[in-house]
Amino acid sequence: RNFILIDDMPETYYKPFFMATLIITGKICAFKRDNGDLVALNCAQANKPDLYYVPENVLVVNPQFRGESYNLTPGVDCEVVYCTSQDMYRYGVNTGGLYSLIDLTARQLADNYLSINAAMKNTRLTSAFAADDENTKNSIEFAVREMYNGKPFTVVQKTLVDDLAILPLQPAGTQQTLLQLLETHKYILSEFYAAIGIDEPQQMKRERLVSAEVEQGAELPMFNIYDILESVSEGIERVNKMFGTDMKVRINPLILKSMQENTEDPETGSE
Repeated sequence: RNFILIDDMPETYYKPFFMATLIITGKICAFKRDNGDLVALNCAQANKPDLYYVPENVLVVNPQFRGESYNLTPGVDCEVVYCTSQDMYRYGVNTGGLYSLIDLTARQLADNYLSINAAMKNTRLTSAFAADDENTKNSIEFAVREMYNGKPFTVVQKTLVDDLAILPLQPAGTQQTLLQLLETHKYILSEFYAAIGIDEPQQMKRERLVSAEVEQGAELPMFNIYDILESVSEGIERVNKMFGTDMKVRINPLILKSMQENTEDPETGSE
């Protein structure tokens, strides 16, 4: 879900692309094509930055342009909307917006999934049986199959019961390890949500959290959301002024409600 909403976009803007580009790359360039269409597309630094490392020109290239490119000057023939207050200084490859955070979270989740998969496989084989000959081996396998088929009992030779040696294979704590990995999965996601402005504590219910933890969880998303809101609002205001559009930026009401709930006292429900 988008935590920042932009209303009244021009029909020539594609809102899903606009929001995805803004969030993932940290910037999007609004300009008017030669045919008069207002468009908003991803851009790159065209030449050296100014004294404060803000690009003086941006380059827009798109496969649909059929070899045509646009070398644009912000404030003159285009405006660049930035996701955060820091993104105007980030024009390297995969350095803006939430790309680094998404990349880090994806890597952590992938590693954790591999560990969960290995731990789940390790729970399948819990023990091994020692057999001195083929007949004993076949009898053991027959008894185990009967058990897995749900048979209430099976008959085996008495010597098998007397001589049967069972070797436990599952390491101690395997089940606990699996539970910890599942908790780690939730923790990775909760850290990602907190970083983008959605507070979702995983370990304990909110009423059991100490007040300091509640305050910390509430302050982080508010800071990030308002930084993004301010940066995007300033960029959209510049676009409106240059091209005569009337776009409006606001916080997603669902996120705003979550933020307000997170500032309530866990014991009394008051702020």
